[in-house]
Amino acid sequence: MVVAPMFMSFEFQPTPPIYDFSKVTVPVHIYWGAKDWLVSDEDIESRLIPALNGTTIETRRKFTDYNHFDFVWGTTAAKDVYSPIINDVIQMEAAKLESSTCTIGLPVYAQSRGLLRIT
Repeated sequence: MVVAPMFMSFEFQPTPPIYDFSKVTVPVHIYWGAKDWLVSDEDIESRLIPALNGTTIETRRKFTDYNHFDFVWGTTAAKDVYSPIINDVIQMEAAKLESSTCTIGLPVYAQSRGLLRIT
């Protein structure tokens, strides 16, 4: 593991560039595992979240029993991670469509197939 005082890209560079999170203006959804051995809770909670503009963070979900690879290979990842993410995307897109002049689109399609679950 590489320990650095700031968020940097370590892609085979002698002097890695520092990420400027003040330039992030899009909504951010953060999902992390408390048992991750590559990224610690402290990195996320004390460094990443404060570095991001608070108004850009839409979702913060900490999975207490997940490590770094559980997000890809975990047996419950589809239920715990992917389904909520897909539902969030559908809800965001549905909200966009509902605020437009479109009368049929993603919400109708998603509801007709049982994909849309608004909670």
